[in-house]
Amino acid sequence: MAEMNPTIYRERMSKFTATAEERSQFALNVYRPMPVQLQAHLSPATEILMRGGKRSGKSIWAAAHVAAFCTGLPIFGPDDKPIKTNWSTPSKDRPLTVWLIGWDEDHIGQTIYRLLFEKGMRNSLRTIRDELTGKWRTYNEADLRDSKRFEQSVLAGPMIPESYIEGWSWDANASRVFESCRLINGTIIYAFPSSSRHAKQGDAVDLIWIDEDLQHPEHYDE
Repeated sequence: MAEMNPTIYRERMSKFTATAEERSQFALNVYRPMPVQLQAHLSPATEILMRGGKRSGKSIWAAAHVAAFCTGLPIFGPDDKPIKTNWSTPSKDRPLTVWLIGWDEDHIGQTIYRLLFEKGMRNSLRTIRDELTGKWRTYNEADLRDSKRFEQSVLAGPMIPESYIEGWSWDANASRVFESCRLINGTIIYAFPSSSRHAKQGDAVDLIWIDEDLQHPEHYDE
C-alpha cells in the first residue's frame, strides 16, 4: 500500500480535528437540561406548556427539543448520556413535518430563526472547556470561575447546524423570515405567523411549536 504524502496527511487530520472540534461545540452537544427541563423533555404528553419568567430556560428548552426531534440528534442529560425518548427517528423514508408558529413575521425572523439556526443563539449561548474534563460545556456567566475565563469561551454552534440543512424557502431572506427549511434527512420545517386570519390546516404534522402566543386563539383548536 502506497504511503500518504505527509503534507496531505497533516492537512486531512487538521481538517478532521477541526470538524470534530466544531461538532463538540454544537448547541445540542453542550446543552444540559435542568431538572424541570429534563422532565419536560421526557414527558409522554402530546401537549406541553412551558411557563416561566424571563431567562428561565423556556426558549432554550423549546429550541433543543425541536432541534433534536427534527435532526435525530440526541439531547444529553446531566450524566452526559443521551436521554431516552419515544420520538420517531427522521429519515428519507420517514420524513417529518414540523410547524413553527410565531406571533408575526418579525417573530419568525428575529426569534425563531435565531434560536434554531444562528450561532450562539445570537450571543446568548456560549461554550467553554471544562477545567477538569477538558470537554466543551455551556458557559455560565453567573459562575465566577467561568466569568474570569470569558476570553476562553466561544459562541456555541447552532441548534440545527448548517451541515444538516438541504435548502431554504424564504419569504424575506434579508430579515431571515423563512417559509420552510428542508433538512438532509427529509424533515421539513415550516414557519407560519399567527397573524393570519385563517388557521393552517390539512397537513399531517408530527410536531408543532407555538412560541409565546397566538394572535387568534381560536386557531389553537385547529
